[in-house]
Amino acid sequence: RSGRPMPGKTYIVVTRSEDYKPARDNARVAHSIAQAIELANSLGEEEILAIGGGGIFSEILPFTDRIYLSEIQAEVEGDSYFPKLNKKEWHETSRTHYEKDEKNEYDFDLIVLERS
Repeated sequence: RSGRPMPGKTYIVVTRSEDYKPARDNARVAHSIAQAIELANSLGEEEILAIGGGGIFSEILPFTDRIYLSEIQAEVEGDSYFPKLNKKEWHETSRTHYEKDEKNEYDFDLIVLERS
């Protein structure tokens, strides 16, 4: 995770704050998931990647056809969780394992799930 902007990407920040002003030129603001999807479509985006907390993930899941899921091989404390998936609705299409290294403290799997 570099923390740097990805070239050529448009960021849409979903926030309840009416006063929020994005710091990046390539960022837009939406006040709901529906508004964010509408904005992405109007900008010609073909794929929307959601980064968020549990609330954002739960709200966008009904509109999702593919999930890129990082599964960290560690037990850590946290207060935000990805929503439970209905295993009848989703199937795994790929899984790539990565060993811990100088950038990643833990082993992890990158999993791609597709809606059935």
